[in-house]
Amino acid sequence: MRAQHAVSFTPTDATPTTGRGHPRPNARSAEREHAVRGVTRGLTVRYGDRAARLPATPGGPAFGQAYLWRDDDGVTLVDTGIPGSEAAFAAAFDELGLRRTDLRRIVITHGHEDHTGSAAALRAWGQGVGDGVTVYAHRADAPIVRGLRRRAEPVLTPAEQPIFDSVSAGIPPVPPCQVDVELGDGDTIDFGGGARVIATPGHTDGSIAVALPAHGVLFTGDLVANSDGGLLLGPFNTDRGLARVSFAALSQVPAATVGFGHGDPLTGPEGAAAWRRLGERCAAGPDAVPDPLG
Repeated sequence: MRAQHAVSFTPTDATPTTGRGHPRPNARSAEREHAVRGVTRGLTVRYGDRAARLPATPGGPAFGQAYLWRDDDGVTLVDTGIPGSEAAFAAAFDELGLRRTDLRRIVITHGHEDHTGSAAALRAWGQGVGDGVTVYAHRADAPIVRGLRRRAEPVLTPAEQPIFDSVSAGIPPVPPCQVDVELGDGDTIDFGGGARVIATPGHTDGSIAVALPAHGVLFTGDLVANSDGGLLLGPFNTDRGLARVSFAALSQVPAATVGFGHGDPLTGPEGAAAWRRLGERCAAGPDAVPDPLG
């Protein structure tokens, strides 16, 4: 079976909040500077060793990542970017020689705007085509995706507040999207040889990671981020303590390729080694989780 985690939407040209070239008063602040890099305007679509820069979404930032997995029976997207990102997905499909009608599934890792934003527009690609496009989300966040409930506000640390204010400004309202299948921990989704759902509450109540054991691939959602300073707890959590518990547990899942909601994916032997080192560190428990923004 042909299968690839082919496309990621990646931020570029980031500027740390402390300003490049400014003195760093201590190691902790240096860690925070590294941690905030990667939030910017502009979008890069990557496929293997090819990359194409796209303009920022008009009126708002474009940041974060979404992933495309291609099986013989069609395409699965993991997350959908902010509202208005469907043109970027269409360009990626064109570059890969895919048709809009190849899209079969959308898996939403959690109910934040930069992950659910274009779900409704992308789901519409399947209207009138076979069984259409099936949208999956954890049952705790499904009402948010459907527009039936507002998302919970994150509990922000002082280091996170200015970052949150910057990246959330200008994101347009998210159109509600039908959720066809509500997920729970341990469920299986029919792509990638059997995708396993791992509940990772803390970032949101309904955050999930998705593991493809047959291929050694793991999609972490926003629970884990990859920054210039290395892997860390993703920011903007509703329950930081619970997120740390989920992070420590997820780090024990074996993977050779790891895709994050923010930051470049880990690939190849070096990426696998970095994930393994994180697991060794976090085997000590939640207190060992790297959290420079905490």
